[in-house]
Amino acid sequence: MKKKLLLLLLLPLILFSCQEDEDSNQNIDTNNLELIIDNYTYDGEWISSKLNWNMLDDNVVYKYFLYYGHISTEGRNAYSNGNGIPELVHFSNLNYPYTIKVVAYNNDGGTTTNEFRITTPSIQDFEGMPEVDVSASYIGYSAINFNIEGLDYSFQNKIYLTNGYDVRELFAENYHEQTLLVNNLPIFYYLGVEKGASYMYGIEVDVYNDNNDILLIRKYKFSTYTKTVYKLPDDDLVMEVFNIQDNSVNVTAYNNTDITTYDPTSNGNVAENFKVYLNNNLLGTYQCYFDGSFGSASFPLIDGLDPNTIYTIKIEVDYNNDLVNTDYEDDFNMTTFKESEFTTYQDPLVSNLDVNIDNIYSNGFDFRWRTDLSNLYNCSIYDYDYEFILEIDGVNVMTFDSSQTTINVENLNSNTTYSVKLICNFYLGYGNVIETRVNEFDITTL
Repeated sequence: MKKKLLLLLLLPLILFSCQEDEDSNQNIDTNNLELIIDNYTYDGEWISSKLNWNMLDDNVVYKYFLYYGHISTEGRNAYSNGNGIPELVHFSNLNYPYTIKVVAYNNDGGTTTNEFRITTPSIQDFEGMPEVDVSASYIGYSAINFNIEGLDYSFQNKIYLTNGYDVRELFAENYHEQTLLVNNLPIFYYLGVEKGASYMYGIEVDVYNDNNDILLIRKYKFSTYTKTVYKLPDDDLVMEVFNIQDNSVNVTAYNNTDITTYDPTSNGNVAENFKVYLNNNLLGTYQCYFDGSFGSASFPLIDGLDPNTIYTIKIEVDYNNDLVNTDYEDDFNMTTFKESEFTTYQDPLVSNLDVNIDNIYSNGFDFRWRTDLSNLYNCSIYDYDYEFILEIDGVNVMTFDSSQTTINVENLNSNTTYSVKLICNFYLGYGNVIETRVNEFDITTL
């Protein structure tokens, strides 16, 4: 049973002395102020104790000082907590004398000083307590399996789950198993241009022993970082299916955000693995490496398709995260994907720029264009741009890009024949035309 020690008692570990400052203000009655030691905790480096006091006046400001040694405190530098009495005091040394001075200030400026002299326990006082070793056999994304060796049924213990350096909550009491699984932890998804750490979690094992009416606590700690998930946000992946032909298709994909997800093995460069699936069959994996904020990839022409057939194509971004061990944590998706359906054409291209008239009206017509746009970049920061220009009787009436495949032409005269020219310009980078394709035809409105 945990016991409190009043330092008015004479014990081997504690030496006590209390004296009142002769100049103290008698309006503050602290003659009976007693220091209460709840316990001593040793973690292999620091020894600490909770300090409590038997009487405190809410109308009085208290200031606490800690001195090394039992010599006079006057004129010596001391550690002070400022206003208030601390709950936990860290001492530097085992088996060492300390002086604790408490100064009470009243509203009139008067003070009363009380000094308490103690000697911290020695290492011999903690002998006989279990030597506990804490480690981890599995460190995952949402789970850590801790190994705890050396617990003894003769000693009570408490196990705390720690998060970083400040958060500490009771997890188990009088636990004597050799493993402790902590799961359902938050998963850390990494995004940014700087490398960073994931969440830190650990356990603290406190072993208790009543020794000469003083509660001694031997503390053992272990902490580690959970694994980081490298995953592109779903909204940041863009996939474009284009250049649909009777037996082939092209696809490209890119990260449309300026927040880059970095693969830790790529030395700061983008290293995104783009996997291509056709009807759920993996066609290949493609990688792009370059310095910059955007990761993009184009893939070889997907050919050998059947005419007039519906296909499903999927692009998946994979950063080669470690697999999840489902013995300790639930599996979850660590990839980002987009998929799309398309239908191949019934017939092959007739020219390098085909035009199909769908409808003719009294004031206009609808048409569809079709060309081979397979000359795309491959792992380059430069795009090919496609600009279409529609001329009627030599006048530019419309421009559009490759995303518009069905074009509606209006505001024409009825029963009139027009000379139509469709021009497709291929641009590289900043407006450099590298190829032009033209289809010229006549059309007569109704």
